[in-house]
Amino acid sequence: MPARDKTPWATLLLICACLAAAFASALDPDITLRFAFQPLLPSALTAFTSLFLHAGPLHLLGNMVFLAGVGPLIELADGRLRLVLVFLLGGLAGVGAHAAFGPEISANQPVVGASGAVAAGVGYVLLRHIDVRVPIWRGVGVPVGIVAAFWAAVQVFAAFVQASGAEMGSVSHWSHLGGLVFGLAVALAFGVRKRTVMSHGHKVLDEMNQRGPGAALHAAEAAARRNPGDLAALKARAQALEDLGEPEAAAAWLEAMDASSGEARLEALAGLGRVKALGQIEPTRRMRLAHEAAPLRPLLAEEIYRSVAEDPDAGAEEGHALLAWAGLLRGRDPVAAQDILARLQERCPMHSACDLARQRGWIE
Repeated sequence: MPARDKTPWATLLLICACLAAAFASALDPDITLRFAFQPLLPSALTAFTSLFLHAGPLHLLGNMVFLAGVGPLIELADGRLRLVLVFLLGGLAGVGAHAAFGPEISANQPVVGASGAVAAGVGYVLLRHIDVRVPIWRGVGVPVGIVAAFWAAVQVFAAFVQASGAEMGSVSHWSHLGGLVFGLAVALAFGVRKRTVMSHGHKVLDEMNQRGPGAALHAAEAAARRNPGDLAALKARAQALEDLGEPEAAAAWLEAMDASSGEARLEALAGLGRVKALGQIEPTRRMRLAHEAAPLRPLLAEEIYRSVAEDPDAGAEEGHALLAWAGLLRGRDPVAAQDILARLQERCPMHSACDLARQRGWIE
């Protein structure tokens, strides 16, 4: 669940954990050797602890700068738990990639650092901000997706050069790639890109609503084309058609109702009522919807019961609708309720609804 405030506590906690590990390692250098991941002696514990250890101040600083950049983007959008899971599991994926594909020349070198975990965060955030342009010169920007692709290509090149035996330092390029791929995979699994596109479309809808129903209709239809089933777009389209007085508003509200549940479905039902189109819903289903609306929107429920009671094709549902309608009115308008009960006795004297009304003492 997204964080309730704008303080990225999980990000700060992860940074503090890395700083604490660095401080402890400075006091006791053997900590790094004991808790670093050893490719020749792999263990789940050191795979985890290695994520918080670093080879030196510059290594630590670089990772913390990137973590401070991407951490809040994940945490404030998708919640603290999501960030922690991306960091930890992404880091483990990076360690696993190094263990599986790392060159033999680095087999004896311990693996430390949050690079794979941070790369996972970058991969996760990438899909949300892939269209954002990174300034590289005055007035010139490059989409962040191209920057990330270039960085990934450099990592792949360096990894294979390192595997050939060339001296490339002690950087674990496979760890970077493993984390990045994991972050991208998680983002795809959680539909991050789709939700981002929908969120942008909703902002446009809000802006267009201020300009009038015509602009709102155009924006809603565009959003619905991009994201079929987007409830906000369906509701905005139906409302715009209603405001414009278009006959298509009835079908639009019906589509919005079918795509929604809970309060959103009741809003769509209210829209159908405003455009006098409740009769387009089959009577039995209308009764179920009226029962759903009664606790929260009694006036809407009354309107639906009335529509069923006055529907010539209601059949047996007419009696049920009259009884339920009268039940809603008894506390607010007893006289109107009695008129409806009289109508129930006149039109449906043999209906089970009449028997129920007698048992309740509403009619004699």
